[in-house]
Amino acid sequence: MAPDGRIHIDSSLKAESLQRRDVLKTTDGTDRSILPDARLVYIAGCVFDAGAKSLMRYVDWILDHPDPAIIAVGGGERAAHVAMIAKDCGVPTGGIAQVVASCEEMNATVLAALLADRGVPLARDHIWDVPFLLRCGMLPIILAVPPYSLWEPPVNGGLPEHGSLFGVERLAEAFGIGGVIPCHADGCGGCE
Repeated sequence: MAPDGRIHIDSSLKAESLQRRDVLKTTDGTDRSILPDARLVYIAGCVFDAGAKSLMRYVDWILDHPDPAIIAVGGGERAAHVAMIAKDCGVPTGGIAQVVASCEEMNATVLAALLADRGVPLARDHIWDVPFLLRCGMLPIILAVPPYSLWEPPVNGGLPEHGSLFGVERLAEAFGIGGVIPCHADGCGGCE
């Protein structure tokens, strides 16, 4: 029994967070990419904020590229605004993540409608349906903001430091996708 009262099981993972790769090697280097041939296209919230012309430019671009693609959407100014209001009202981080995700859900629904019969908005618990949908020629549309269970604790009671782009990068890593294709509106200063 540890001094703090916890019981540890003897193993190579004892007292490790699985995040410190310099201390603990969790793989032998033979990991297999789940979706090595897929593209992960991130449509930032600023594209939706900029209006139909901006959004349709990316819709046409996606439809003109027949290779497998997962599309992640950001929430834009609505998400940032609602997050600030929720924080000011004392909503905990998990609640803030939910209201931010609701802005992204609206954008995913709009994008699915514009992608005709190929766009499929996915709820978080259906993320592992992505490989199947890609094999069927569909375009899975996911929410970019990481769910609360994947967000880091907020610093000094504020909002988590990382948002939508962080979620997209973690998803690309989990699926073994080589990179993210970010799509922003003209003049956007790099929104999430």
